[in-house]
Amino acid sequence: MKLNYTARKISGAKLGQVVKKDLLKKANSRTPIRDPHLELNLSKMHLGDEGLQFVCEGLVEAIEKGAAQLEELYLGENDITAAGLVHLVDVIRSSSQTLKVLELQRNKITMEGTISITCFEIFLNAFRDQSMLHKLDLSSNELGDKGFEVFCRVYAAEPAVILPRTSIHADLSDDDGSLDDEEISEEEEPEISGDRRASSPNTSFSAHSTPSRSSLTYTRKLSGSIMRQPSMGLLHGMRSIPYILLSDNEVTDVGALHLSYVLPAHPVPDQVIPHLPPLKPSHLMPTIESQGLDFANEEEADAECYGVLYSPNRGISHTGWKLLEAAERFRSNGGMMTCYPGGTNSPGSPLSRRTSESSASALSMNKRKESFTSQRSTGGGPVDLERLRSKIQGSAIRDQGPAVSALWIASLELLRAGRAILLANKLPGKLSHALWLGVLSKLDAEGVMSRRQRNNVLSWAGDRGTLEVEKEWAGKLTHVQIWRFLECVECLTYEIKRNAIRMLLTLTLTSGDEKETQYKNSVAIPIQSNRKCMKTR
Repeated sequence: MKLNYTARKISGAKLGQVVKKDLLKKANSRTPIRDPHLELNLSKMHLGDEGLQFVCEGLVEAIEKGAAQLEELYLGENDITAAGLVHLVDVIRSSSQTLKVLELQRNKITMEGTISITCFEIFLNAFRDQSMLHKLDLSSNELGDKGFEVFCRVYAAEPAVILPRTSIHADLSDDDGSLDDEEISEEEEPEISGDRRASSPNTSFSAHSTPSRSSLTYTRKLSGSIMRQPSMGLLHGMRSIPYILLSDNEVTDVGALHLSYVLPAHPVPDQVIPHLPPLKPSHLMPTIESQGLDFANEEEADAECYGVLYSPNRGISHTGWKLLEAAERFRSNGGMMTCYPGGTNSPGSPLSRRTSESSASALSMNKRKESFTSQRSTGGGPVDLERLRSKIQGSAIRDQGPAVSALWIASLELLRAGRAILLANKLPGKLSHALWLGVLSKLDAEGVMSRRQRNNVLSWAGDRGTLEVEKEWAGKLTHVQIWRFLECVECLTYEIKRNAIRMLLTLTLTSGDEKETQYKNSVAIPIQSNRKCMKTR
């Protein structure tokens, strides 16, 4: 069923009322619907937020009554603002098992003020249950750096995608090609929000089917240990969308910085598309030409790596483009199979470099430089990526201040409050130290920081030994001191959960007893540190 209103003479809120009336007529019709699959085209009709509200009300009722199964929704050039996106939330959620295309390009979605940012975040969170979406187009909206930060924050908080077993069957099968079934325990089974499992290509797809426990797992003996491997995938949220268009969004290097953490975590389209229902050929996205990056050769610029399209964005400098190229190259060269997005546990990360240290003196610049250089490999991918990120982070804090990122300013405000309470000669009131930690953690009311990041900041704030560390930084420029603090408490970026497919592919690089533990830690859980960021006691 196709409903195309682009030839109508009326537009705006009046058209929205007409669309709602037509949808309700179908929803309340006693005649059986022959084809409930709905493609709704309202491009260039200037609906505005009011007209969009009428359309969404009609869609939700039609979907709930079974009169429509929304598959494609075209809302480009409709003067929709960030506040209007809230009307789409119920539509997105009610069509989580059917929606394939959502276009919102060339609207008036901006991040002006707290309300707009909150509405945009609510909108993005609505995609958490999406499991069929092929294309989300947000291009040509002035999202800016704030919009990209919200995108990164929501993306980071989503559960990890587990791609179907068959995509790695050849690498992990037994010598004779057989795999033994073994039941998985409650603690080991990945957390699933709703039925959002994608079958392997060898099984029939059903959006509402729930596979048996035995079909979810296979066991494999590797070097004397048992490795559990999912035979069916979990596709959900923005991580499972093959093509996300973020071009011409008025971003600068700060926006590129946030995006550089998303790119290595996002599955390439070829990994996801085979496990989604087919889409019309006309909707297939362009590849390398649309991205416009300057790679040395076609092998480095493999087209399958361009699921997130972000070119052009003219506000990004040469350094920002080099950062994005490094992030894409890191993924295309296989870095996504061993990279821990966010850098918190990667070989060249601050946490990794401090794991073997036992005192605050390990934070001196010379030792950090020596450790960082020692991590260089022949490819240099992770090192180059972190170097470019650090350069942009330092420049942003110097030129615009820490308030340029909600995460950075929240970390500093929590530090200030924590110091005032936890380092007092006597804790105010009659609350215990543990209760004060709980109270202070509530200062991050918007949930910008992860629990581990809050704990890191409060641990730093309550440790008098860190005051000596900060004295060592006193001679440095202010932006350098801020950057070093954020690095130490691992609050330079949002923590992005790892996708299980990558960790499964790296199991062959580890030995014996590490394999089972590594797999368990990779499935739908946040990155965990080996120890607290600082120990100076």
